[in-house]
Amino acid sequence: MATNKKKVLIVSIIIGLVLILGVICSALAYVHHVVSAYDLVYSQEVYINDIPIGGLTPEEAKKKVTKQLDTYHENHAITLMNEDQKQTITLSQFSPETDLQTCLDQAYLVGHEGNYFERFKAARNKNSGPHHFTTKTTYDSAEIENILESKKEIFEIAPIDATMKRENRKFNFTVEEKGYTLDVTETAKIVADVLNSDTLDETPIQVVMKAVMPMVTKAHLAEAQTPLASFSTSYNNADLDRNENLKLASQKINIQLAPGEIFSLANQLEPITQAAGYRNSKVIVNGKLEEGIGGGVCQIASTLYNALLLSDVEIYSRANHSLPVAYVPLGRDATYASDIIDFKFRNNSEYPLFVEAYCENNHVIVNIFGYKGLKLEYDEIKFASEQIETIEPPETKIIQDSELYTDQKIQEVRPLEGKKVKLYRLLYRNGQLIDKQLINTSTYRARGEVIRVGTKSRVGEAIETSTQNAAQPQAVKPEIAKPTPANQILDEIVEEVPLMPSEADNPAPLS
Repeated sequence: MATNKKKVLIVSIIIGLVLILGVICSALAYVHHVVSAYDLVYSQEVYINDIPIGGLTPEEAKKKVTKQLDTYHENHAITLMNEDQKQTITLSQFSPETDLQTCLDQAYLVGHEGNYFERFKAARNKNSGPHHFTTKTTYDSAEIENILESKKEIFEIAPIDATMKRENRKFNFTVEEKGYTLDVTETAKIVADVLNSDTLDETPIQVVMKAVMPMVTKAHLAEAQTPLASFSTSYNNADLDRNENLKLASQKINIQLAPGEIFSLANQLEPITQAAGYRNSKVIVNGKLEEGIGGGVCQIASTLYNALLLSDVEIYSRANHSLPVAYVPLGRDATYASDIIDFKFRNNSEYPLFVEAYCENNHVIVNIFGYKGLKLEYDEIKFASEQIETIEPPETKIIQDSELYTDQKIQEVRPLEGKKVKLYRLLYRNGQLIDKQLINTSTYRARGEVIRVGTKSRVGEAIETSTQNAAQPQAVKPEIAKPTPANQILDEIVEEVPLMPSEADNPAPLS
């Protein structure tokens, strides 16, 4: 009996222990369930940037806070200001970087530290008090400078270069003005301080400006006032239309050349049309004078060329006439033909170069002004044309002319020898020849004689009588008629005639 009671007691104890163990296991299972579920989310009363994330998974919390941060950076901005210029830049443009992940990790520790029972307690306690975390945003200084660099044009005040013009035969200046540009480095420091401050101050930020000096100053331009050279050629009043062409063309070549700039006569004179003001005048075509628009512009080219020869300005391209001209000696002419031949030179200095041209007292006058380094510093400059070859004229060309009688001949074109010459520039100092420079080699073609011979017979013509005139003779001795007025003009143009007395004094070529 006692034994049975003992067995019952043992069974009861075992059952009790099993029940207690079951309760314990159930409690532990419950605690594990609560703690495990709690481990998947943030504790209640946890905030990041005042955004509640309690009960959210880390992914959900990160998405929610990121959206808030993006909205904040899009909706908040700083304003840069300089005088009346303003520029607003949203924070998002500065590519902000935040420590959100660090805040999320720290916030997750709330209620998730300690042993199971401590974590169970935290999970059951819904009112453990608010826990606030705040992200910190940083801005890369290089990115700030990049943004400011892209905005600097808004604040720039461009410097104004001094100008100098040659007008009415004198120089007129405008004074330079300094400009201002955004000091990106210094302004970036101020912007960084504002962006990284705890509270964003929406007061406009005064940017830092720095002065920009103009490249061209009045003092710089003053170096370009040196008279480098002057040359003139003469003309008469025989062809008033030609003279008008000279005046128009001389006005067109007044120009200021920047350093390194190339002067093109074509760019200045064209279009050579009546609509542009040019007139019909005599031009040489195949050795004869014909009417053509713009006759006379070659004299402008030659006058300009001679002025340049008196300086150290670089001649870029030049061609001589096919025949000699009257207004300058051999080798010193320059021709021009639309779309075929151009005359060019280059401003080979670091200062402006000025061409001044005008017509006055039957002279084309060209003056060159520029940097003193382009002036030939010699007491005297002369030129010598050395003829190195003579070209015989081709055979005489006979033209049968039915308008002339058989006993009539007219010399339409006078023969002219061709010549090949070398032009030298002779530089003197204290009366001594210092340097002899070969300038160019020019070839002038020979011109053949052209004679018109009559083919019309006088036989059978009625002999007119008059009380005032005696009867005409039956036969007239053939002889060559004098040149026509047009040919006389041609002779003046194609033959070498000294321009001025000083030109006749050129020294003989040196060997």
